[in-house]
Amino acid sequence: MLPLGERGQAFFTDEVYESKSVVYDRLSLYQQKDFRIGFSFIDNPDITGPNPVKPTYFEGTDIIRTNGGGMEYYIMEIARIRLIGDAVPLGP
Repeated sequence: MLPLGERGQAFFTDEVYESKSVVYDRLSLYQQKDFRIGFSFIDNPDITGPNPVKPTYFEGTDIIRTNGGGMEYYIMEIARIRLIGDAVPLGP
């Protein structure tokens, strides 16, 4: 199952990244991720996107924390997924 985040949205991308720092920056993540995994939906959820990821800023400043620019999709329902292959470790 693809769990929902704190705002009831589960985000994902169809872009393939090889680097922790690049995926962190392009998808404006809150922390770096160590792995990527492919999946497909078993159900037919209502998918929103693609939308360009916006940059994020350090709180209370106009200093950019992450640049964004990647593409994201999201769903607002719990969905069953089928994993494709194994988790792939991301480089630095």
